[in-house]
Amino acid sequence: MMSRKKEAMEGGDGGQGLTPRQLTNLATFLDTRLLQVSRRFNKKFSADDGYTSFRQIASDAKPILEILEQSPVYIRVQYALTLTGSLFSYLPAFPPTAVLFPLSRRLDTLFVGLCGRVDSTSKVRIASVVNDARTIAVRVYNREWSIQAGMLFEDTIEELGKTTLF
Repeated sequence: MMSRKKEAMEGGDGGQGLTPRQLTNLATFLDTRLLQVSRRFNKKFSADDGYTSFRQIASDAKPILEILEQSPVYIRVQYALTLTGSLFSYLPAFPPTAVLFPLSRRLDTLFVGLCGRVDSTSKVRIASVVNDARTIAVRVYNREWSIQAGMLFEDTIEELGKTTLF
């Protein structure tokens, strides 16, 4: 099994590798973008550039997700877990919106692609985050879209079920 550092430097997927400096820059960029989203969420409903809808959060999350889809596996796991946890923790603050579903589908696809490439610890972390996300979504979307909310991350859960986590 390849070490995390070597896997990250080689791209983790046979793609062009990144230098340690490039990895640091990528991590710094992703940290900064996630922090910006968090700060705007904390200012929600204020005149100081806070979010007024989940649609705005989703719009800011899409570029982060696009970068993650092209990132080395180690970076992808770490930041996809953080992004997913953050997005779903923000969900109860806003009225339900269908914009959640395509965003969740992209995250689901990302996690499915990771399931066969990560260690058991990462699989357990993925399972925990996606189950928490589904629980939040079902609670928040309990009327209009409860069935769809209950099916979020279904492919990831199915893929994780094919492997032994422990």
